[in-house]
Amino acid sequence: VALASAVAAEAAAVAAQAAAEVVRLTAVPAATSRTPVCSQEELAAVKIQTAFRGYLARRALRALRGLVRLKSLVDGNAVKRQTAHTLHCTQTMARVQTQIYSRRVKMEEEKQALQRQLQLKHQRELEKMKIDEDWDHSHQSKEQIEASLMMKQEAALRRERALAYAFSHQWKNSGRTVTPTFTDQGNPNWGWSWMERWMSARPWENRVVSNK
Repeated sequence: VALASAVAAEAAAVAAQAAAEVVRLTAVPAATSRTPVCSQEELAAVKIQTAFRGYLARRALRALRGLVRLKSLVDGNAVKRQTAHTLHCTQTMARVQTQIYSRRVKMEEEKQALQRQLQLKHQRELEKMKIDEDWDHSHQSKEQIEASLMMKQEAALRRERALAYAFSHQWKNSGRTVTPTFTDQGNPNWGWSWMERWMSARPWENRVVSNK
């Protein structure tokens, strides 16, 4: 492009010089009208020079026009290439931005899904811990109830045996005849037989023990 510009400038200078020479030569006859007539050889030389310089000017003008067209084509192709490159870069940037946006949306959805899973897992763990705690409390309460009932039964049994023993001694001391079934300590059911008879005689206390 720089070379073409230099050639065009040179051609323009040659054309300007040729035009100036043509103007000068055309003004010769007017000047010679007041001077002596030139020889035929001089006139022929002037015509030859004028024609040659006109030829040079026309050739320079054609070269200049060709260079201008070439420069226009080169600039046009460069502009086209630049436009195509810019368009390609714009399309690539748009695709990249679309991919980035899609990736961000996908990552946000995955993040929300993971948070929901973690929250659900945490809720399940809390529910499981609550169920385990309730089971432990119920289990402990059951053991405590069973131990309390066992202690009450043992205390009632000791109390009833003590009452049976005292009752048997009371009958012995009073000199009354006591049925061997009720007083024979060798009989394993002597206390229980008396206890059944004694508890049947005290239904209110039996009812309280049953309620406990």
